[in-house]
Amino acid sequence: MRVFLKFTDILSVISLMFLVASCQGLPAQLFTAKSDITPSPEVIATAWTAEIEGKLVISDGCLRIKNTSADYALAWPADYLTFIQGEKITIKTGLVYGTPGELILTVGSSIHLSGGETQQLSEDLRRTLAPGCIGPYWVVGNELTAIP
Repeated sequence: MRVFLKFTDILSVISLMFLVASCQGLPAQLFTAKSDITPSPEVIATAWTAEIEGKLVISDGCLRIKNTSADYALAWPADYLTFIQGEKITIKTGLVYGTPGELILTVGSSIHLSGGETQQLSEDLRRTLAPGCIGPYWVVGNELTAIP
């Protein structure tokens, strides 16, 4: 009885033999999960994106936004700088991210803010408040407009 093999069958068998033979000589460390690289934590930028409308008020030296259902002390991220001179409130923007701007408001002005509520502030945000300012706090986001 004669067995005839096709050329492609012979080539497949030879290729398989070479593959098995070549894998036997690989060092064991290629198959382990050991690594000298220490992973670093991933930095994720976040933004406060809730929205609120209300009137600017000053209570005990603390700038707040107040409406019928909320009363928040305003905490300002590094992109903002606020100056309060009597009834005049000057807000400079774009200090970190560029696009500088200035908004001049008065106590009692209606405003629209993005941002978000929090009960706890980081030390950096706490420094933007007058001493003794109590929460809840509204961390100002990237939208700040006067409502006519």
